[in-house]
Amino acid sequence: MPAPNRKRVLFLALAFVAAGSVLFVKQSAAQKMPRFFFGPKVVVPFQQVPKGVDSLSAKACKKCHEEIYNQWSKSMHAKAWVDPVWLAGWENFGRPPFCHNCHIPLANQKPKMLVGFRDKDTFPPVHIYMNNPNFSAELFKEGITCAVCHIRDGMIYGPFEIPQEKSPHPVAYSPEHKQAEFCYSCHEFAFPRFQIHPMIDTPAEYKEKFRPKDERTCQECHMPGMEGPIATGGEKREWRMHSWQGGNNIEYLKEAVAMAVEKDKESYGPGETAKINVKLVNTGAGHMFPTGDPNRAVYLQMTVLDDAGRKVAYKESRIMRQIEMFMYPTEIVDNRLAPGEARDFPFVFKVPPGGRVSLKVELLHYLQYPKRAAEIPYPVDKLKAVIYSQVVPLTQ
Repeated sequence: MPAPNRKRVLFLALAFVAAGSVLFVKQSAAQKMPRFFFGPKVVVPFQQVPKGVDSLSAKACKKCHEEIYNQWSKSMHAKAWVDPVWLAGWENFGRPPFCHNCHIPLANQKPKMLVGFRDKDTFPPVHIYMNNPNFSAELFKEGITCAVCHIRDGMIYGPFEIPQEKSPHPVAYSPEHKQAEFCYSCHEFAFPRFQIHPMIDTPAEYKEKFRPKDERTCQECHMPGMEGPIATGGEKREWRMHSWQGGNNIEYLKEAVAMAVEKDKESYGPGETAKINVKLVNTGAGHMFPTGDPNRAVYLQMTVLDDAGRKVAYKESRIMRQIEMFMYPTEIVDNRLAPGEARDFPFVFKVPPGGRVSLKVELLHYLQYPKRAAEIPYPVDKLKAVIYSQVVPLTQ
């Protein structure tokens, strides 16, 4: 492989530093409200510690916001950089640096900064880095930490109008924290050279298929409201939980989809044809189900069992968006359930002679579908959640 052009690398590094300087000037001097939205193509600029706060670490916030800290610390936001499933996939894919901008979005969190590419005609291209003089090892493993969403230019922003005299640190009101758009930039992501809509496209699913009929925001479902003081000694108010539950929570999965098993008759005799239908309805997700990482999948498994527990007939349906990472990442299939969509999954088979026969129906959710789990590799049983499991008698 040819050596990189040193002049070109230096130019890219200087351009990066210059662009960052311009960004700081614009944010601090020209804009009253800072730019919160970030994502795969945008780093949250280096932030200074606000007055009255010990550090940018979430541990500093815990002193006054212990309940919020406890919720965050158990969330996938806190684990964004250390989650073993994500790490396994990232390692398997060659550690692409553009993942950093969502999993450790703050410039302070990055050991090295991406400043350019070489050999752009290859996939993935060769990345060029520079050491980050502002790197904080303390923040590195905190993933999407408090400062990522709340601190800009020495100010702490949030969804409440709080008088400055009631706060030990600078505070300002941000209406953007209440808007669904606040979540978009990290939950919408396209690999370089992606040929269709983004690989992760939850915001578009929400905007196009849910929001025209329902004004609820991402926060209303994934940050439920609760009552109490948001800080030690503070006044009681309604605020939103910082746990961000979703596809990793079985209760959220059950709220997202409903399942019903329908038979064309109450019971069947030996040799008769059974006509079964399993109906799935996206009853609770304001986006496609499943959503997010296209390696997530839902499997509907219908198994006919005899009275000895032996498999007599079987049918499996996979609900997923499958991406193949060729030179140009390509979508193979997308048959997920849209918000409010109901879909039938018929199963027709002959009832075997002798003994009792039953139908076992299971709806399984995979954080990484089995083939991808084997590629990473990661134990597939640790990636599987049983949303529903139901046994239906077919014979008397």
